[in-house]
Amino acid sequence: MRLQEKCKKEFDFPSLRFINEIHAVPSLFIFRATKRQFDDMVRFCTNADNSSVLGVDTMFNVGKFFVTAVTYRHLLLRSRSANIGDHPVMLGAIFIHQDKSRATYWQMAASLKKHCPELVDLKVYGTDSDPALYQPFKDLFPAANHLPFDIHMRDNREEALGEEPDVSMQVIQDIFGKKQGTDKTAGLVDCAGGDFETAAGALYEKWTAIMEEGADFVSYFKEKKEHLIQNCMSLSTRIACQLNLDVHTQNANECINSVI
Repeated sequence: MRLQEKCKKEFDFPSLRFINEIHAVPSLFIFRATKRQFDDMVRFCTNADNSSVLGVDTMFNVGKFFVTAVTYRHLLLRSRSANIGDHPVMLGAIFIHQDKSRATYWQMAASLKKHCPELVDLKVYGTDSDPALYQPFKDLFPAANHLPFDIHMRDNREEALGEEPDVSMQVIQDIFGKKQGTDKTAGLVDCAGGDFETAAGALYEKWTAIMEEGADFVSYFKEKKEHLIQNCMSLSTRIACQLNLDVHTQNANECINSVI
C-alpha cells in the first residue's frame, strides 16, 4: 500500500518519479526507473553511430520474487576495471515480479516502450536464450538486433552435451571458436551466409562421429540453437551491433546483479 501511495504521489512529477508501475493482479509487478535513467538509455542505446547494448537479465535467489535488471554502458566515461570493459556499466531499470512467463516479460518490454517512447529506436538488446524473454522484445522492438549472452549459450551447450570433458570442450570450441592469447581460431559463430550452412553440416557429421549420443545432440542443436547462432550471434550481426569480432558476453548484467 505504501508503494502504491508513493507511486501516486510521484506520478505528476516525472523528474522525481522512481516507481512507474505497480500491478498486483494477476501477480505482483513493479517497474522502477528514473527520468535520468530513461534519458541515458535513449542517449546511449539508440545512436546508430555508437550504441550500447541494452542488457536484460533476470536474477535468481531473491526470495519469493525475481528481479530483472536492465543495463547499459555509459559511453562517455572510461572504466578503471578491465574486467567489465572500456565503459562502466549503469543500471537502466529494475523490474520486480513473481514469475518468468512470456506475459510478464511482455509487460516489461511494453512498460519500457510506454514510459520511454524514444526507445523505439533501440539498436541492440541482449538477453539469455529463453524465448519467453527475448521474443517480447523482438516483437515490440522489431528494428533492434538481438544478441544472446555468450555465457548462457555456452552453459546451455555444456548441459545438453553430457559428454566427457574433452569432447564437450571440443564441441564448445567448434561453436564459439578458441582463444589463445591474442590469437583466435574461428568457430561456427564466425561464419556467414552459405559458409554457415557448409560449416554446420561438417560439424554435424563430426559430432555424430565423436559423441555417444551425437545424433540426438545434433537434432537438439538444429531445433533449439542453430537459428539463434545464425541470426543473432553471426559475425555480420556482431559487426552491425558494433561488437566487431567479439561475441556478446553477460559481464555488464553480472556486474550489476552482484551489486544489487
